[in-house]
Formats: sequence, structure tokens, C-alpha cells
Amino acid sequence: MNQTQSPPLRSLITRKSTLWLLPIFLLLTVTGNCSDKVVLFDGSTLDGWAHTGEGYFNVDEDEKCLVSHGGMGMLFYYDRQFEDFELDLEFKVNQEGANSGVFVRFPNLPKIGGEPHPGPWGAVNEGYELQIQGQHTGDLYSFEESGKVPLNEPGQYNKMKIQAIGQEYKVWVNGEVVGEYTGERSTKGYIGVQNHDPKSIIRFRNIVVTPK
Repeated sequence: MNQTQSPPLRSLITRKSTLWLLPIFLLLTVTGNCSDKVVLFDGSTLDGWAHTGEGYFNVDEDEKCLVSHGGMGMLFYYDRQFEDFELDLEFKVNQEGANSGVFVRFPNLPKIGGEPHPGPWGAVNEGYELQIQGQHTGDLYSFEESGKVPLNEPGQYNKMKIQAIGQEYKVWVNGEVVGEYTGERSTKGYIGVQNHDPKSIIRFRNIVVTPK
């Protein structure tokens, strides 16, 4: 008489666990993870970036950073638009009063080398610039000023975080909130960084976006 043996208990548990996890796996496969970090600048190449306006940026391979030259111009990430997000980066200025900025959510790509909107002006007029300039760092340029800003000395890196959710913007510098703003422009667009003038040499590194 043939006897059919029951599978071991561990095997049953494994099978049930696998069947229980299968719908979750399929859901993640279809929808993806909206909070996956997007590295815009990895310290080595300008893939996905383009420059418009005067001056340029280059990559310092030793320091793994972007370096601004001349101005006024903008280096922008053209490969993707972002809607709700947190943008993290580090910046370093060469001297007190050095001027730069971070552009967010400008909806139209600038034309490289000519009209319309050469340089950063399309980003200024259609999106928002979060300023980098001494105690004005974190200002929503031409709209609202930030509070007291805990900046490191020139020659040292600072950490900046920009959160954009709907029309609400929040800015941190070195871990402290320096500005909270309510916007009225596009809620989706591109990201860029500014080279303002020849005397303002700004370095950017570790530029990462986390979609929300």
C-alpha cells in the first residue's frame, strides 16, 4: 500500500510565506518605489547636465565636485523633471559674499546659447531660485528672505536641503530650518545651479533628489 507523505512543516511555512509575499512583490514591481533617490551628480561626470549663459562648470575629479567659472549662467539637469521632492546637496564658497543659487521647478528647458531665456533667467522667472550668498542663503530670490543662517567659514562645505511639496517650500542649511515659503508657480520642473560671476567660485557636490 503506497503512502503519501506530508511535506515537512518548514516546507509548508516557506510555501505559505512565499504565496503571502507574492502580491506585495508584484505590486512593487508594477508601481516601483517613489522614494528612490536620484543621484544627479555622482562626482565624476556631467552626464544629464547642460550649461546655458556665460561661463561654465567643470568637474574637479580630486574633490569630486562641480566648480563654477564666470557668469552669469546656469548648469541644469535636463534628463528629468521633478514634482514633489527633497533635494540634498553640499556647497562651498571661496569668499564672503560669493553669490550663487539653486534653481527648482522651472518647467521649460532653456535654449543653450541664445534666446529665449538664455542663462538662468527662464529659471528665475518661471521657477524659483534658492539663493546662496552669506546671510541671504536660503532666500527665495526676489520673493522672501530667510532667517539667520548657520553657515560655515568660506572654504568649508555646507549642507543644504530643499523640500518642495505642492506649493510649500522648506529650506535647511547645516541641519537648521532657515526658510519656509508658499509658492504660486509650477509644481513640476527642472533643477539647476548657478555660476553668478567670475569672483564667486562655488563648488557643489553630492547632489541627490528624493521624490516624494
